[in-house]
Amino acid sequence: MDPLKVLLIEDNQSDYRLVTRCLEQHGVLGHCQCVSDIPGLTAAIETVQWDIVLSDYSLPRLVFDEV
Repeated sequence: MDPLKVLLIEDNQSDYRLVTRCLEQHGVLGHCQCVSDIPGLTAAIETVQWDIVLSDYSLPRLVFDEV
């Protein structure tokens, strides 16, 4: 498997390090970016074509405006 470009939506740095370490140990992590807010998420999605997006289930500080 080729290394992946991973976008990680996470607000806890310990969890971020755990996920990246696991992906590195299995040889699948090529590039990883962590975002924890809407502006960061928007910028990441608009600038890179990600292979996979992983998201924390509970992100109380990540609030989307209602449409």
